[in-house]
Parts: sequence; structure tokens; C-alpha cells
Amino acid sequence: MSAFVRPFRAAAATTLALLLLPFSVAQADLIDVDVQDMIAFPELVPVKGVSTLTRREHGVDVLISTSGLESMGAYTLWWVVFNNPAACDTPFMCGLVESDFEDPAVDVSVLWGAGFLSDMDGFATFWAQLGENEPPLVVDLGNPNGLLDSVVAEIHVVLRVHTNDGEPVQPGQVAEWVGSFNGGCPDGVGCADVQFAVHKSLIPVPAAFWLFASALGLLGWARYRLV
Repeated sequence: MSAFVRPFRAAAATTLALLLLPFSVAQADLIDVDVQDMIAFPELVPVKGVSTLTRREHGVDVLISTSGLESMGAYTLWWVVFNNPAACDTPFMCGLVESDFEDPAVDVSVLWGAGFLSDMDGFATFWAQLGENEPPLVVDLGNPNGLLDSVVAEIHVVLRVHTNDGEPVQPGQVAEWVGSFNGGCPDGVGCADVQFAVHKSLIPVPAAFWLFASALGLLGWARYRLV
């Protein structure tokens, strides 16, 4: 082997190791990956979109790819975190009644996750991250610490559209519109929840319970909105 090839191969191996290091670290704390359909409000039917929630030792991240949005529309993603899903009115089936948002035992947090624009065809792909016990930028409701345990929590992701009397977002307005719960919507008019996905707690629940709870799910979520 020439004197040139040896150091070249060594350098290449070192570079590859450095490139793979973040991936290896990320995989080391991986707990679970859950893929769920995106559901449209108010029809409560699946759209061509999925929410992929990755649970890690100290937090979660979500990758959402969805359709059926407004052309070049302004949207926000909101985390709805039920830290103690066993205390929900229907245990481990949270958000079906208003009391789940009001009961301190449920320990719910509604948190800003991301802001984004859809494309010309109403498609969007985006990513958000939430760490355990890390105060987020915007808290709309509940525990300001947000996510307490990435394994225990039931996590819903909700997409919210932001329009001002139907007017599209203008250049220079994007940060304002997608940075808060009612950004770009005077008195809240023009903002609405349009899609959501539900990621269940990893706490084991008897199979018989899900047979019963599945009959209640969509009926309850027909009333479930952030506003």
C-alpha cells in the first residue's frame, strides 16, 4: 500500500465515524417510533398524511407530512401533552371531554411546537422537538414545564391554520402569524384547528380496554378542539 493511500483511508474512516456519531447517539436513546394517520377536523376522517412520533429517553420529536391544507397557508403545530393519561375521564383515551383539560390530576400542557407555510398544492412536511422538563417558547394551557415523561405521556399533535378574514399571509407577517395561538387572527377569528393525530402512552393497557375505548374515540374527538 502506498504512503498516500494509507493516510487517505485513515482520514476517510475518521470522517465517516464523525458523520455517523450523531446518528449513533440519537439511536442510543431511542425508545419507540409511532406512526399515525392525520385526521381532519371537523369531518374526523383520515387525510393523506402521517405523524411520526419518536420517543427518546429525555424527550420526543415528531415528523409530519400531510396534505389538504390551504395553498401557501400559515400554520402552527401544537403539542397537547397529557402527562398522566391514567387520570383522564376515559383512562388512556384523553381529550374526549373538557374535564381532561381542567383536571389537575391529568396534568395537561398545550404547547407551541412549530410554525410553517404549506406549499402551493397544500402539502407540508415539517419537524418539531420537545424535551422533558424544558419550558417551551409558548404555553397556551396547563403545566409550563410541558412534557414530564416521554414514555408515560399521551401526546396529541394539532395543526392550526392562521388567516385574517381569508387573506393569505403576506411577506413580513409570517413570524407574527405562526408564533402564537391566534397570530394573524383578530379576536381569534380566522384561526382554527384543522388536523390532528393521537400518539398513545407506552404504558401497557389490557387489550380488552381498547375494544371498549375504540367505540368511544371518534365520537369524543368530534367535540375535542383546542378552542
